[in-house]
Amino acid sequence: MEARTSTQLRRVAGYLHGEGVERIFVTRGDEGVFWSTGRSQGIKKHKRAKHSVRNAGGAGDAFLAGLAYAWLEDMALDASLEFALAAAAITLSHPASSSPALSLTAINRLIET
Repeated sequence: MEARTSTQLRRVAGYLHGEGVERIFVTRGDEGVFWSTGRSQGIKKHKRAKHSVRNAGGAGDAFLAGLAYAWLEDMALDASLEFALAAAAITLSHPASSSPALSLTAINRLIET
């Protein structure tokens, strides 16, 4: 199944929810992240979506790590997405695929600005 357009993403999400998947997150580069819970879905972009991209490698990993951390901290969906997107944004701004600036403090600071 292809999932490139919004229509395709919604169709694939519906299928995956039918198979028992509760939450779906698909990162889409500068288009943000598509999310779906079965009851609602949407696209979320980092509030500072226009940031300098020095290296895209590792951004998806940082997003997933941020999402996992937020889930373990029992954050609400919107807060989880903000946290994960901030982690990815910090990673995107560094020339290496793993930013030494990525930390809980840096993520929270970026969320607050």
